[in-house]
Parts: sequence; structure tokens; C-alpha cells
Amino acid sequence: MNTAYTLAQQTVAPLVFEQVAGTLATFTEEQAAVVEAFLGTDRNLIVKSTAGSGKSTLLKVLATIAPRSPDNAGRMGVFAFNSSIAKELEAKLPRDLIISTFHAFGRKLIERHSSKPIKLVRFKKRNIAQAYLKGLDETMATKAHIAGLVTLAEQMMIYLLPPTQESIDQLCAELELKFAPEIDVLAAVAHVSAVSLTQYEQQGWIDYLDMLYIPLKKGYGKGSLKLMLVDEAQDFSKLQHKLVRHLLAQGGRVVYVGDPAQAIYLFTGADARGLDQAERFFNAMVLHLTYTFRCPKSHVKLAQQFSEHIRTPELDLKGEAWKEGEVKHLTTEALKDELTSGDLVLSRTNAPIIQLALALLRKHKDVHILGVDLKDELGRYFEKTFPQPFVQADIEGRLMAAYDRMLEERFERGENGKVLERGAERDADMLSSVGAIALRACAEKTGACGVNDLIKVLGELLKGGENAINLCTVHKAKGLEADRVAILHPEHLIMPNGNPEEEQAVSFVAYTRGKKVLMLASDHQEEVEGEEFTA
Repeated sequence: MNTAYTLAQQTVAPLVFEQVAGTLATFTEEQAAVVEAFLGTDRNLIVKSTAGSGKSTLLKVLATIAPRSPDNAGRMGVFAFNSSIAKELEAKLPRDLIISTFHAFGRKLIERHSSKPIKLVRFKKRNIAQAYLKGLDETMATKAHIAGLVTLAEQMMIYLLPPTQESIDQLCAELELKFAPEIDVLAAVAHVSAVSLTQYEQQGWIDYLDMLYIPLKKGYGKGSLKLMLVDEAQDFSKLQHKLVRHLLAQGGRVVYVGDPAQAIYLFTGADARGLDQAERFFNAMVLHLTYTFRCPKSHVKLAQQFSEHIRTPELDLKGEAWKEGEVKHLTTEALKDELTSGDLVLSRTNAPIIQLALALLRKHKDVHILGVDLKDELGRYFEKTFPQPFVQADIEGRLMAAYDRMLEERFERGENGKVLERGAERDADMLSSVGAIALRACAEKTGACGVNDLIKVLGELLKGGENAINLCTVHKAKGLEADRVAILHPEHLIMPNGNPEEEQAVSFVAYTRGKKVLMLASDHQEEVEGEEFTA
């Protein structure tokens, strides 16, 4: 047995040890080293864990064997990046642990300390900014000025910047924000922040960012946790990292688990250097999980283009040589016949998976597009594109008109540079999706169609059965795996206008979802036929 098994046997209560003994017996040297550091030292830990390296299993073991005492009862938490991961962990971990996202935990802290009933007001800061600008001059309350002030206020919260002219100028330059010279931007941002806090204190109004910010600002929950196990830490913002430091008790302990090579949320404010900074702040011991137990050799060879910290073990648990796996190069047309129930299809954007899903429906194959927010988001594009009934001949013109309106709205909001490019790309992707759905709706109905007909078609794509072919964007695929995975248009995984570090991470996530077969589907025949493929 490995030394972690022996150490756990000696230090953990017998009934608890029985729960993890079988798992510990199978641990690699890397996994065992984490358990040894957890049980044999009082150090804070950072575990850099590659795709498919068993971090969920490791977290379960650490949470199970964590020492219990009257002092830490109710003071041990496991924190996930999103609610779906938190629910998965909740089903696997001991019930005496707090299992939550930071947003949900922050809201509970606010509810516990507030004298007012809490109400979520999504556009709270926007309304404050609009009222402030109207108070200056009605003409100042443009969409661009309102959006710019809200962006600045939120970015200063996320990045924990001090309210100084220097920090305002720095953000305006980075985000390419412009304001009329009559507006004192520093005073305006300070007003938005101050009124936002006052509305919480006097009326109980909060927005999503407040769930993280207010506990820090008001000191709620400070030093309340003795142990924190933090999953997917590479995707946390500076604000979330600061919240960890705020919540951790003096003498408490934190274990970060994450992988910089999978940091695909930099565009939402994730701190690319967060793990490095946490290492210094907590004087943490850094350990690595580099062996993937998901991906075969042929897949890892491709994934190593994007991360050098992934490798396959020599042998599996049966003592046999690690699986070679299969990589197939085929056209998108051929993929339609190749796909079968249980397969997972990934794309960088939504339109290709929606178009493929509709084609699979025509072949009477069961499909399921993943993404709980897609229905609401596409619904908004339906309403903007087809406010009036339409027939097939109207579709192209309506799409072009909607794109022009949306682009004009972005200019009115003051967007430019990379922000404008990313927004316009998103609009084009979603409108392409709308167009494909509209064509399907027209094919199924005699006469004019409306928004409800589009929603009906979308419902077919979202419902799916237990054995459906699953389709989603790479960002929605985080944490997913399947025996057979297809990547649609792998040559388009890396977007030219994106953050290079983030683009590498997106590609790495895509190439590491498959357990047996990886299908690379491209419309470019020369890439399909080639012996080597480079994304």
C-alpha cells in the first residue's frame, strides 16, 4: 500500500477510514502525496490538477478524512465554481460540510446579517447610474455613459481597485471607455458605488456582484471557516480570492484545486494569476496531478499542444498498457451518420451545434443541447429578430436588419475595440442560430410563423432523452466527459481576437473530454485527410 493509505489508517477514525480505504489503495504517487500533505502537515495546499486527473475523487477523500472537532463543527466548506458542480459535490460529500458556490454562500451571509428582507435587483447599478446622469443633464444619460459607469463600478469591485483617478483612467484605457468632458467620472463611479451600498443597507436590494462584495465590505463571516476546499480555483476572480482570505479563520487551512491550463473564463474577470498569488499569500505547498485517467494516449498527444502538464499512466488498474484510443478525421456531413446515442459534440460557438442538432433531428436521432441559460438568451434574440410574424422569404432580411440594429445599439452604449468585436461576434453567432431554427419552424408549419413556433423548435433541441446525443459549446463542457467526443470545426477553436492564454485553455478543455474516441469534424477536406492535425 502507498504511504497515504498507511498514514490515513493510523490517523483517521476506523469508520471513516473504511469509507476511503478502497480509493486510497488505488491512488498514484501524486494523489497519495496530496493526502500525505493534508494529513501529515498543517500547510495550506495548492493542487494543480490536469484534466481527468481524479480531482473530484481527491476532494471527496480530503473532505471525508478532514479532522472533525467541536472547534470546526459547521466551519468546514467546499466551494465550487458554479451551482451545477456544487450539486454534484453535495451528492458525494459528507453532510456536515458546507457545500456551496461563493455567490450562494455570500447571499446566505447577507441574509443572516441584514435587518431587511433581501431582494435581488439585477439592474440596480444601471438604474443608479441612469438617475445620476439625468440629474446632471438629461443629455448626459446616454446608453454609452450609463453602461460605461456601471462597467467601471463593477470592474473596480471585481479587481478590488481603489477609487482613485489613476485607477479610473487605467480602466478607461483598458476597456476603451469614453465619457463627455462634463462628467466627473471618478465622482460618478463613487456615487454609483455609494448608492448601491445604501440601497442594500436601507432596502435590502442586492445584485449578483453584491453577493461577493458586501460580505467583504461589511465584514460578514470574517474568519468563520476553519477549513476551505476550493474547486476550479483557476476560474475565480480577485474578488473571490479575497473572499477566501476573508472567510478563513486565523490558523485555518485552505486547499485550492485548479488547473491554469483550463482557465477558460478570463473574459468574465477570472484572475489568470490568482493561483500564483494564493501560493505566496498562504505560503502554500504546491502539488501536481499530471496523470489523466480519462484520456487515451492519442488524445493526450493532441492536448499536449496546449498544456505540457498532462500525461497518461503506463498501466491501468488491471496492469494492462494504457489505452491508445482513436482519433478520427471526418467531414461534418459524415459526422451526422457517425454520431450515436451518448456521444458528446463540442463547438466553440452555438450556431454550428444548433445547425447540426437540427440535421440530426431530420435523421430521427435524439439530441439534447446543453446549457440552462440558452433558452432565455435565444428567446431574447427571437423577440428582437421576429417581433412580427414571418415566412421563410423574410428570414434573411430580418436577420440582417436585427444584426444592424444590435450593432448600432452597441455603438450607442459606447462599445469599441475588443469589447465591440466580442459582442458583435456573439450577436452573429446567436443570429445564425436563430436563422437555423426559423428555417426549421417554417418547414414544419403552413403559413406565417411567430416567436412561439421558434420556442417550440428550440424545445425539441433542449429536451433530449437519457440516451440522446449531447451538444454544447466548449465553455459548457467543463466537467463533462464521454466515451466518444466530436469537436466541430476544431480549426476555429482559437479565436483570433481572444486572449491567447484563454484560447489555449479552451482548446485544451475541448481535446480532453473524450475517453475512447475523438472525432475531429471539419469542412476542409485537406485537413480531414492529413495525417497530422493542428488546431
